Amino acid sequence: MIDRTVVARQKALAISDGPSDEDEMPAASAKKKTSAPRAAAKLAMGRGPSEKDEMQRAAPRKNASAQKASTNALPKNALAKNTPAKNTPGKNAPAIGALLRGRRQSLGLTLEFVAEAAEITKGFLSDVERDKASPSVASLLRLCDVLNTPIGSLFSSVGSAVVRKDERVPIKFGGTDIQDYLLTPTSAAKGQAIFSDIAPGGTGGDALYTLRCEEEFIYVLSGSITLLIEGEEIVLQAQDAMTFDPRRPHTFRNSSKTKPAQALFMVMPPSR
Repeated sequence: MIDRTVVARQKALAISDGPSDEDEMPAASAKKKTSAPRAAAKLAMGRGPSEKDEMQRAAPRKNASAQKASTNALPKNALAKNTPAKNTPGKNAPAIGALLRGRRQSLGLTLEFVAEAAEITKGFLSDVERDKASPSVASLLRLCDVLNTPIGSLFSSVGSAVVRKDERVPIKFGGTDIQDYLLTPTSAAKGQAIFSDIAPGGTGGDALYTLRCEEEFIYVLSGSITLLIEGEEIVLQAQDAMTFDPRRPHTFRNSSKTKPAQALFMVMPPSR
């Protein structure tokens, strides 16, 4: 006969006991595997971006900042549309426009006629006559030919044989970004000396021109001057000099786009 007391005790022990260590290990392992991604997700939500994420996000901002800084570093005119600027006379440039207009009107010539004869536009001639534009040497010489007036008539008179530095008379011999000064008396018959202060990129003009003189002499005081004579380029450095026939088509320019140049030009008219 089975002892009912023993059976009851065994049933009670079976109910009170949880799963064995063996049973618990697979369950715990599964729970651990399931909770790991959740923990990682919680950690990712709670932390800030990683160093890699931060670098990736910072890269566009850095590039944008660099582009903005680069843009701010450019000159204002570099941001504008790349259009050619009109050549305007410098601050100390003499006003020759009124003299040209007066001569044209005294001859009874129209703007259209003179412009066409000088191979320039009517609008440009109008600007020159109002001292709003600066003609090239070639254009100025052609204008003087059409108006039958010597270019020297446009210069202010220099009477003294001694010309002090602060008493130099500015003249307009044509060209762009050039300030010319007459160093010899207007009455000098054997030659005229002109001191030229040429800004970076300054030029006598792209068009070749000729002078009705027997000889022209140039001495470079500072910087560098490029002479173009009938297609031949000659570069003169500081203290270089050259003599040539100005009746040969020629022009000149400052060789540098960043540094000014100074030169002494002398022209000898034909012997009478």
